[in-house]
Amino acid sequence: MAAFLVLVALLLAGGRGTAGQTVAPPGSPAGESPGFHAAGLVIVHGDGTLTHAYVPFAEDEISGLDLLERSGAERVTTGFGGLGSAVCSLEGEGCDLGECRRTVCQGAAGDPFWKYFRIAGEGWEAWPLGASSARVRDGDVHLWAWTGGEVDLPVMTLDAVRELAGAPDEPGAGAPGQAVPAASLASGVVGRDDGADDVSPRRIALALGLLALVGGGGWLALRRTRAASRS
Repeated sequence: MAAFLVLVALLLAGGRGTAGQTVAPPGSPAGESPGFHAAGLVIVHGDGTLTHAYVPFAEDEISGLDLLERSGAERVTTGFGGLGSAVCSLEGEGCDLGECRRTVCQGAAGDPFWKYFRIAGEGWEAWPLGASSARVRDGDVHLWAWTGGEVDLPVMTLDAVRELAGAPDEPGAGAPGQAVPAASLASGVVGRDDGADDVSPRRIALALGLLALVGGGGWLALRRTRAASRS
């Protein structure tokens, strides 16, 4: 029992969730000071699909749990009293509420669960103390992954996350009392190795055009050969 409580304490996302609550919160609250900051959030699903969220905020810093709450991503959490809340499911992937309450979605070694990461150097580093203890500041990018191991994904800049999330160009500092812009979120991007070539419609059209030219040239050469053999 004691070991389970230690495991729960390490995996909890923080002390703000409501037991068994499924939430998809609205945009960020209104700013109470001039300007605003922003951070990025990446969600990596088990099948490799990605969700990107660009989250403006008024405070100098927020917690990792705040970042998740304000991103607009659908989530299911369960509370463990004074130990806080655990993330059971994100965007429909995870474990059911009963299992989450028993095991925090962890089974045998290597089984996936919602694991929290931050950028450290040139890679992602797991943060075992829970998202509520992590500090998120302007320009940061944090990540949740449904995995039992590490994340094989290149680190991302906030500008890259903003673009993938479909957020408008950063509007800059707002006036005193101006509302902080709502978070932007885009789901369903298929992950791929960094540096992979884009297969754009333009490239496809060019390739088809080349094939047509090659095919036409071959047909013309064959026709000339047949004509020469008859003469």
